Amino acid sequence: MLKLKSKLLPKDKTIIKPPMDTDEHRSKNKKILILGVGNRLRGDDAIGCLITDELKSINGLIVIDCGSAPENFIDKVCSLAPNEIIIVDACNFCAEPGKFQLFAERQIEKISSQLLSTHTLPLSLTVAMIKKQLPCKIQLLGIQPESINFGEGLSLRLEAAKSQIVKYLKDLVKNNEKTNDQVFIKVEKES
Repeated sequence: MLKLKSKLLPKDKTIIKPPMDTDEHRSKNKKILILGVGNRLRGDDAIGCLITDELKSINGLIVIDCGSAPENFIDKVCSLAPNEIIIVDACNFCAEPGKFQLFAERQIEKISSQLLSTHTLPLSLTVAMIKKQLPCKIQLLGIQPESINFGEGLSLRLEAAKSQIVKYLKDLVKNNEKTNDQVFIKVEKES
């Protein structure tokens, strides 16, 4: 047990902090959180949510389907205390429909204006609110949509790309395991 002494408490009081909550423990036990973002009723904008459906059974990932309001999951995300967050969302970055790209945290604000306007708040604001509470790496896996018109189902190009995106995320987890990081197994789906 790690004992932390506080100047705010009387000298005879000690706060006991379990080792599981230490920074050393968290760095050795890496948690990856995948946030699927999108609107299932807006064509290709559903891709982030549909990817989370595919990843539910993958060991080593915490998966949350945030729908079109990822800001509603900030408390849940912070309570899970992941080391890394990958947000999966449709994003117009002027590529061929179905292409995807991993954007670093510093790039999210730059491309935030290009994210589809089906979200309640800008994604960059959600990222900033998480970062205020949690020291973790945040990335965006942006997927170029073809159509975000009302209607269920992906365009043919995004439907074809979906399996490649799932494979890409599975490979990220495998690479994580190769570095001898213990990856927690916990899958959750919010509706």
